[in-house]
Amino acid sequence: MTDHSADQGAATSPGSPNTDHLVVLVHGINNRALWMDDVKPALENSGFAVAATSYGRFSIARFLAPFTGFRNKAIERVAKDIRTAIRAYKQDTGSDPKRMSVISHSFGTYVVGKLLTDYPEFKWYRVIFCGSVVREDFPLDQVLGRFADPLLNEIGTKDFWPALAESAGWDYGSVGSTGFNSPPVETRWHHGYRHSDFLTEEFCNNFWIPFLEGAKAKRADKSEQLPLAIRILAMLPLRWIILVVVPIFLASIGYFFQAEARRAFLIVQNAQVEGSWKRTEMTCPLTPPASSLVVREGSAEEILNLLAALEPWRRDDKFQELYLNRFIGRDGWTGTVREPPDLKDGLCRFMVSEDGTSARILVNTCEHTCNYRRGDRIQLSGWLMHRDDNYVEIGTGRHTIVTGVGPRLPKTSVPTKAAIVCHGEDENACKEHKYDVFELCSEANGVGGADPNVSGRAICGDSNFDVSPAEGGSIRGNHCGYSWYRITCK
Repeated sequence: MTDHSADQGAATSPGSPNTDHLVVLVHGINNRALWMDDVKPALENSGFAVAATSYGRFSIARFLAPFTGFRNKAIERVAKDIRTAIRAYKQDTGSDPKRMSVISHSFGTYVVGKLLTDYPEFKWYRVIFCGSVVREDFPLDQVLGRFADPLLNEIGTKDFWPALAESAGWDYGSVGSTGFNSPPVETRWHHGYRHSDFLTEEFCNNFWIPFLEGAKAKRADKSEQLPLAIRILAMLPLRWIILVVVPIFLASIGYFFQAEARRAFLIVQNAQVEGSWKRTEMTCPLTPPASSLVVREGSAEEILNLLAALEPWRRDDKFQELYLNRFIGRDGWTGTVREPPDLKDGLCRFMVSEDGTSARILVNTCEHTCNYRRGDRIQLSGWLMHRDDNYVEIGTGRHTIVTGVGPRLPKTSVPTKAAIVCHGEDENACKEHKYDVFELCSEANGVGGADPNVSGRAICGDSNFDVSPAEGGSIRGNHCGYSWYRITCK
């Protein structure tokens, strides 16, 4: 191609055609450079031949990556586009363009900087940077013969992106925010301009076209002290923080999905609910401890019997040693819900009577799976969390309704912090007064009168609760006494 350095200093006389002058446009990251649709027609109306280049959509992740592979591909794509533009110009006119200039924005200035240093085949007339991310120590002394000075550096006083690029990226600078003080560079300030405010037809007509035609660069606004935040931003080494934080974040995501894979095991079977056969599986993200293992095929009753045979002072230690965080019911076990579930602190808690035994299991699962009522038979397994004298407490992530007894109670029917209990033989008799939970009387929870302590532990999951009277009081029945009382969890 033609060596443009011979006439780099010559200005085009006013009114002369610019058709022998090819202007190359290079865009920034994370966009398809819609601004070229405004600038290109303005240049063409003044007689310039215009070539819009592209390296595709360049994401923030590629821009901030510490290795140069992505950037090198972008540079080579632009170089290829320029070669194509020169060949197309020659095909149309029969000769190479006498002059070639470039307008670049943001990451495009980094690309043009590399073209200046690494692609001596291109000889430039005018070089225009706006919102530049070129480093202040750019080796201008090595490329003086490859463009006609001055190199024009446009700065907006509200443009902080180059400063952020220098702080967070690798091999970038902030001359588009802080200035480019070097002999062959003329920095032009524009008050109130942000990162892309230069890229308009009006700005091109007023500032760039006269400069491209050979006129001296117009004066704009006086330089001013950048906001303190931008100056501090340019000095902060955010790139090192990102380099540390991103791997930790990715490792955390990996750990989360690994933990999800360790959810409690449950055999899910076809279940008959309200007369129709269908799979009815409840799932929640409640995950077992990493140490959970299936250690026995036995029942909750066997665990309670073994612990009951020990001296009281040995029970807690033995439970910790043998059972805490371990699964019971390797193949799942079936039980009957004793009373409507209680919602507390985002957990659904309900007591189940294990089939064929007198053992009771307090189940902890997620609130959105709290879709049971008294009498439902369910199949589940879980890991042991706690034990009391007459029940064990488990956590579970999945469970299946085997046989439903009727419409599900809405979640709002049981308060999350307090519940009125009706204790007795027949739930119909409880309807004389307001209640939330019906408790069927038994030897375990009181015959001839309720034992509120049993109810409180079942509802609240521990012994941290208050008992207070409720409307109805206590009524003696044939076998069990009917009692109404309020349990308030602390």
